[in-house]
Amino acid sequence: MNLVKPGVGVAALVLLLSACGGGASSDRPSSGELADAIKSGSSGLGVSEDKADCVAKVLVDSDLSDEALRRYTGDNDAEDLNDADDKAFEDVLSSIQDRCKVSQGAV
Repeated sequence: MNLVKPGVGVAALVLLLSACGGGASSDRPSSGELADAIKSGSSGLGVSEDKADCVAKVLVDSDLSDEALRRYTGDNDAEDLNDADDKAFEDVLSSIQDRCKVSQGAV
């Protein structure tokens, strides 16, 4: 399995989700858009290509807001996360590990 060093993916994800911005559209990205961003490396998730489709589906099915999901597609104009996204982020990490068989530190 092609995984990044433990902690690198999490650090990238935290940076990605905490970046400042504003003024983006409010459409929820599709799992296909998210999978493409993961495969291209622009999502910052650090997940191997073979797990991209699974991770993208978990993200779209999660309680993360549309704004939070747009960050994974490389939308640098997505707004700051709220408390609900922070909570959803914690929940989605365990879902990704369980459903996609991605080890901790790879996300």
